[in-house]
Amino acid sequence: FFFLMIRRPPRSTQSRSSAASDVYKRQMQESPNYIEVNPPNVITFTHIPKKNSQSTVVLKNITLKKKAFKIKTTQPKSYLVKPNQGILDPGSMQSIDIYMQATDNATTGIIQDKFLIQAIDIDDSVDMNTLGEYWKLVEMRKEPQQSIKLKVQLETDQMGASQRQSNKGDVSYASSYKEFETTHQPEQSETVRQCWFERYNALWKCQ
Repeated sequence: FFFLMIRRPPRSTQSRSSAASDVYKRQMQESPNYIEVNPPNVITFTHIPKKNSQSTVVLKNITLKKKAFKIKTTQPKSYLVKPNQGILDPGSMQSIDIYMQATDNATTGIIQDKFLIQAIDIDDSVDMNTLGEYWKLVEMRKEPQQSIKLKVQLETDQMGASQRQSNKGDVSYASSYKEFETTHQPEQSETVRQCWFERYNALWKCQ
């Protein structure tokens, strides 16, 4: 009798950690690009002992459809975010005020606190009254959503003054946009608003 030996193909040697890494990379590649955030990576707060600190983040809907956003932090008891969620019309912007509670921590530089900004696609049936439930539905269905992580940086008041002196006339986009909102009336023409964007961000030019 003759026995036919069939050789099995070798098993995959890919480790679980490598496979998980591939899944993460694929998810990052598939992540939608709905909004732009400024500052894009780090939120800076000026530390003044026993006083609250405030910083501003600006969100921009870069698509032709409505988007919704919400903001989370790893330390919800240390920060107040206004607003912490909302709806962005196509091409519109929203300034977000973030307040850090007073702390005796004198550490400067990047700290452990982090923020997560998420954005999803919505239609006209979703409004602020139904947005909370819609977020739950999106997460249950695992629908696409954009996730942007921001680090937190602390600087002393002296560090901030020194930085401002070294960058004469160079004002951050977020703080400048906030100043624009508080000094111009809502009924001001969209043309004026877009021209302001051109001055402070070359990517968003006035046509």
